[in-house]
Amino acid sequence: NATKVLAELSKREQAAASLPAYARYALEVTPAAHHILICEAIDSLLADDYDELIINSPPGSAKSTYTSHALPSYFMGRYPTHNVILATHTSDLSERWSRKVRNTVDSKEHNNVFPLSRLSHDSTAVSRWATSGGGEVLAAGVGGSILGFRADLGILDDPISGYEQAQSLTQLQKVHSWYETDLITRLKPGAKTV
Repeated sequence: NATKVLAELSKREQAAASLPAYARYALEVTPAAHHILICEAIDSLLADDYDELIINSPPGSAKSTYTSHALPSYFMGRYPTHNVILATHTSDLSERWSRKVRNTVDSKEHNNVFPLSRLSHDSTAVSRWATSGGGEVLAAGVGGSILGFRADLGILDDPISGYEQAQSLTQLQKVHSWYETDLITRLKPGAKTV
């Protein structure tokens, strides 16, 4: 029994210090080799090795599982007073990811790893919710309003909805303009972007 307890405490300690270990523990996923590379790059970002990280990977590679689910959950655990903007090509998609993050932050597994990071039960809407430490997650679609919200982490995942939009110079300029004039301007000094 003592061996099981020590093994559990070791898993929790590893999950608090490493995104791939957190994903294994709290999300109950098994990161493949390319997921570990993504997670290690994110861990380096959070360790202040750099401020911006661009991840390009093919559809279906589970990049979003790690960037739009595991990362914001882990970030809110490590920094429960900080804010996150979670953006995708539509508000519906960003809210789906936000719901997963919110539910993970409210889970027993997350709270085993980060006991000081709990969901604030008076602010639980999927589009904007908070931790008991006062940190918030705002979910938004590209082009949506994020004014009045400042963030320590900006995540822009799948800003283009598909091939046709990716081939449109007008659409690409629209996304780039929103990124430059809305998302980046909402980030606090020292904030990170993925």
